[in-house]
Amino acid sequence: MKKLDDQKREDSLFNYLNKSYGEYQKGQQSSMNKIIDEVSRKNKDVVSIQQWANLLTRLLVQTAKQGEDPMMIIDIVLYKIPWLTSENHFEAIWHFKKFVHIILSQNSINLQAVYKLLISRFQLTIQHESVKIDQEMYNRQLANDLVHAIIARQSISTEKEMKILDQKDKQIMMKILKNHPKASQKMSHMQDIGYGYFPELNKSACFYIIKSDKEFIDISYVKALDGMFDEQFRQNFQITTNPYTEEVLNMIVEIDTMHKLNRGKLIEVINDHFPHKNQNDMVLRQFAINILRLAERIPDIASKIIRILFQKILSIDSEVKPDTHHNTIIIKTKVNPKQAELKDDMSKKLDQLMNIIFEFLQSKTGSGVSQCFRVEQNDDIIISTFKELQVVFQEVVLKNHHYRMAHYLFFFFCSMEDRYKICQQQFITQLIQNIKSVSLQKLQKINSIYYFSSLLIRCNKISTRIFDKAIQIILDFCNDDSRKREPIIDNHLAQMLAYMISTYKLEPFKKQIYETILKTQKIHSALKYFHYDILVKFNGMLLKDENNSITQQLIEITATEITTHMKTRCPSDYGTSQHSPNTPFIGDHESLLSRQSVWTNLSKQANNLLDFHQPFSIFMMAASSSYIKQHYRSDSELIQQELDQGEAPLKKVKCI
Repeated sequence: MKKLDDQKREDSLFNYLNKSYGEYQKGQQSSMNKIIDEVSRKNKDVVSIQQWANLLTRLLVQTAKQGEDPMMIIDIVLYKIPWLTSENHFEAIWHFKKFVHIILSQNSINLQAVYKLLISRFQLTIQHESVKIDQEMYNRQLANDLVHAIIARQSISTEKEMKILDQKDKQIMMKILKNHPKASQKMSHMQDIGYGYFPELNKSACFYIIKSDKEFIDISYVKALDGMFDEQFRQNFQITTNPYTEEVLNMIVEIDTMHKLNRGKLIEVINDHFPHKNQNDMVLRQFAINILRLAERIPDIASKIIRILFQKILSIDSEVKPDTHHNTIIIKTKVNPKQAELKDDMSKKLDQLMNIIFEFLQSKTGSGVSQCFRVEQNDDIIISTFKELQVVFQEVVLKNHHYRMAHYLFFFFCSMEDRYKICQQQFITQLIQNIKSVSLQKLQKINSIYYFSSLLIRCNKISTRIFDKAIQIILDFCNDDSRKREPIIDNHLAQMLAYMISTYKLEPFKKQIYETILKTQKIHSALKYFHYDILVKFNGMLLKDENNSITQQLIEITATEITTHMKTRCPSDYGTSQHSPNTPFIGDHESLLSRQSVWTNLSKQANNLLDFHQPFSIFMMAASSSYIKQHYRSDSELIQQELDQGEAPLKKVKCI
């Protein structure tokens, strides 16, 4: 009897639903809206939700049998009932799945609508991470910003001056400095933290731990941040997986399994629903994590998903502006002063997304620790992703100078262990082919030249065999008299060779490089287009080399050009006499970008199209640098290489 009563009640509700839907189709929406409001209440009991879900499914089947368009009922069920945002509705998710499978069996045209609903939930359902540090310091960029704000408040104006931090700043710095590798030793018997400048102790102002006996000892906040955000620290992050998100991912995988031929629609929906670059950084981060979790569940489309993420990273990267006063450190995007609120820091978003994509790829090598992704070896994902992104690099990255960090993804590929050596080989081969190409745009070829030199100098994982072969191919190309010469490209190549041999020891190729540069000088007067910093470094190296006719000629030419720069171009900027192997980026507090406008104007006057840039500058990165720095040949390593060979870096340049 109870079952009969339940059936009668269900039939009565269905008749009411059927009547309301008919009115809804005619534009009379009040009755149907009442049903929708009733079903959508978040505190609605699960049994009633399940009952209404069955009735709506029944209505769908009836509508299809009658040959009517079911889109209205599909729209109601998919978009107006909170299946994946309410706990009670989530309990009835099986009925929602049943509805979805029925509409997909009727017509695959509904597939895109279903994917649209599920992908849109990626932004809404993942919970914020709960971390064992203060919220204001959940990544390195924010912690670094806090430190710089504290430094700015100290206002150090003279030597041997110490400012004691107030209590609030002291508490912040204690949380950071306790991560210093020698924190227990340096911070013992601490009474205060100060910030001061003592030239006899350090070359620049820094933090000092003031002891109870009034003595003080310097402490590096940079090393503390390194300790704070190393791999062990990241293991303290507690990621809470939201069951709604898991169910969304599982549903997409189930649907994809049955509709493999329509995977293009899934890729299209992911691309269309990726949050705009001006969205909050946490929204971008959460969406990126979820689509990469989807990629590891559907490996066949992983490379396509990562390509979408990389293209979004490029759009953010193009918005990042360099700080011309602090030697290329990334700062916030420029904002219209009329706007009430500042845009989010694009550099922080960029760094976080790069960190996520590095973590995903690292997890697919089967090594490392990941809180977001499964650690499993999947070489197919690595190789297919590299090939997919190499196309983007060729078609997008090489066509402009706008990108500062995104290309580090290729540095990462080239730094991977030996079983992925094909990535390194193919990337360098592609750059060489670009340089030798007769059909590519000049900008693409010029960019290829500097990506080539920067990668070979900075990446310590390039095999000797590949390195030597690549240099020899470039030298053979430069000296090939049968090719059609392009003065601009030839000058860039000569400058690249001068930079490389001045920065990194290339003893087996020294004579060939000297002869190639001299030959290009005789044909195109190449050295007058060299960047000043490269001229200085090259001149210094020549002065230390054995004296012969070739080196003597090059010394005289470089000295002449250096003198010309100093006298007629920008003497106030170019007057420094000390240079490191990477002067355009960290040398002597003198930034290439700080004089960019002057140099650009002079370049136009002299028809100089050789605006030197060094793509792989690790100082553009913060949180994500941990995946790069272990394979990055730093300035200190390059200088030490000179010292190990018994040659102190030259301080003066020979000028005439």
